[in-house]
Amino acid sequence: MRASKEDWINEGLRILYGSGPEALVIKELCKGLSLTKGSFYHHFSGREDYCSKLLEYWKNKSTLEVIRISSKKENPKDALARLTVLTRNIGSNPERAIRAWSFRDPVAAKAQKEVDEWRINYLKKLLSETYPEKKAELKAKIIHSIFLSYTLAFSSITKKELIKIYEDIVPETYNKKSRSFR
Repeated sequence: MRASKEDWINEGLRILYGSGPEALVIKELCKGLSLTKGSFYHHFSGREDYCSKLLEYWKNKSTLEVIRISSKKENPKDALARLTVLTRNIGSNPERAIRAWSFRDPVAAKAQKEVDEWRINYLKKLLSETYPEKKAELKAKIIHSIFLSYTLAFSSITKKELIKIYEDIVPETYNKKSRSFR
């Protein structure tokens, strides 16, 4: 079997979530994929490079790609509604694992901080079409906090309940006729 860079990253996310950052060692990664260290070094120069690429992958997949997809909508209200749908489907495990890692590692903490800033700034940009700047910023922070609560602590909240919460915060994006976000 030949593993792609993404296979290695996904294995790392699995290990990170299951066993924590201390288990992100080449030996464990190789064992999980049933591959050799040579295969690992084909893609990465070492553990530090690997961890850096894992964090970049997470930043791109969980934030930049979501922003890119939602920003294809023609107006901010539709983009916000699309963003709401997209964020409901982001996996909790990588989010939890990276955030736990960030408490112990300054590189992971920097990546997490960047992601939080990108998310809040994007939300603020979308909301500033409807609300004054201060209110847009506050709502952006509230929405981001709810997203984090949903992914980190309240995984028992159903998608319907999450929609209701978002509907209460940004009712302008909710289509009452179809009972969904635009």
